[in-house]
Amino acid sequence: MCLIIHKPNADTIIPQHILDNAETINPDGFGIVYTDTNECIRTMDYNHAHELIIAKRPFVAHYRYATRGTIDKATCHPYHVQDLIRLFSNGTVADLGDDKTCDTAVVADYLKRYKQDTWEAMLSMTETRFAITYPDGSVSRHGSWHEKDGIFYSKNNCFHTKQSTIGYHYGKSYSTRYQTYDDYWYDDEVCNTGTSFNTQPKDYDMSDTSSVYGTAPDHDMFSWQDINLVAVYGTLKAGRSNHIVLGNSSYVGAGKTVGKYAMQASGIPYVFEHEHRDQITVEVYELHEDNVRLSLDHLESHPTFYERKLTDIELTDGSVRTCWLYFAQVKPNDNMKYIHTY
Repeated sequence: MCLIIHKPNADTIIPQHILDNAETINPDGFGIVYTDTNECIRTMDYNHAHELIIAKRPFVAHYRYATRGTIDKATCHPYHVQDLIRLFSNGTVADLGDDKTCDTAVVADYLKRYKQDTWEAMLSMTETRFAITYPDGSVSRHGSWHEKDGIFYSKNNCFHTKQSTIGYHYGKSYSTRYQTYDDYWYDDEVCNTGTSFNTQPKDYDMSDTSSVYGTAPDHDMFSWQDINLVAVYGTLKAGRSNHIVLGNSSYVGAGKTVGKYAMQASGIPYVFEHEHRDQITVEVYELHEDNVRLSLDHLESHPTFYERKLTDIELTDGSVRTCWLYFAQVKPNDNMKYIHTY
């Protein structure tokens, strides 16, 4: 899902719990542009990333959670567009990119073909949040952002004060989802692709959850109530980009919700609890480890972006199991078609 932080004022301080959350939720690389000098640094070493982001300088920084492309320093944001203009993004852009190419690389390649005065209209075609840094130190933000104490965040799931028991915290051991990194690099050219930029029209921003939760939820919201079955859809299904988050969980079977809900997709799918249209097809897994449960909640930004709730699932063998399912905490789009599987 990623997180972009824009700090316009050099003297502003980002609270430590926000940095801890940003690092824990987004472990796949870090990049920063200091807007006072246009210096760009990318790193996979989160100890170094922490040192970079606490500097008393204005910047745009990016913590990556990979959904498209490889996980290495070459895919750390930002992406070079042209003439030391750089692009950051938070969100998956339609169906761009693949397991080797980040969707943001495709967008950057597309932007450089057109005049700058068209970029705003082009980037508004998707719900993804973008930031662009320019050599003169200016920054343009696109999409729905959250302002807190003069600092702008592309998502608000980093605001919670509840501390995670997994992942990275400064001064403690760090465990990435894949491997340990200790290298970093300064600005370089990032390979772009020639893929066309085919996005859906922007009708509303599904990522805007500011009206849902103004403060951190109660601790009970994070309880699994000794129920370790989860029904997944979208990128968590077998063979999809986020399936690895399920770790060593056991596959129980395919099925569909007993109750009728609504599903829409705009880059990623959303299931709406209070719209009753179709039975939603899912895959059910039994979770064995606490760190997997926590990782799922972090991935889905529970309970601000999606909220985990219990529902009954009918498996293909006819049995019914009570499972957790993540419901979107935004309103459906009246102009977007409904689907029942993704």
